[in-house]
Amino acid sequence: MPASDVLPREALKGLRLGLSASGSEDLGRLGFRSAHFKLALGEVARAALA
Repeated sequence: MPASDVLPREALKGLRLGLSASGSEDLGRLGFRSAHFKLALGEVARAALA
């Protein structure tokens, strides 16, 4: 991703950010486990809060 597409580090400072996600019965069919889902959600939250 080009640097011009990334928000500045302080872009969300002072704002509230909500994340919502739910599992899917399709995870197993797609080759994923609930642990994969939890890890991915954690990484998204970590990146959003960094």
